[in-house]
Amino acid sequence: MGTVFINVQASPGSSLQQTYHILKEVEERIKDLPQLRIYSLIAGNSNNFEQSSSNGNFTLKLKKWGERKGEGDDVQSVVEEIYRRTADIANAKIQVNTQNMLPGFGRINGFEL
Repeated sequence: MGTVFINVQASPGSSLQQTYHILKEVEERIKDLPQLRIYSLIAGNSNNFEQSSSNGNFTLKLKKWGERKGEGDDVQSVVEEIYRRTADIANAKIQVNTQNMLPGFGRINGFEL
């Protein structure tokens, strides 16, 4: 689990410039995550490939597992930290997801017997 997706949806009718401004605000808050290796941001498109001036997204690649052995370095802790850092951004809906553990099994990890 080394990929995290952040979907940002500004208010309906927001211009691409307004959405980009929100994306840059999110970027400022997450770019120094110690688990982060590299990231990209796209304005005008959601992680679900919906095109709209009010959509934007990030794809975050985390450091390899061997470099993330400390407490709080697991992917769920990173997701929680992103939500914590962006909680006060009121002019957009921010949703954080992780990559599927196995293709076709959804984005929820773990199982019960």
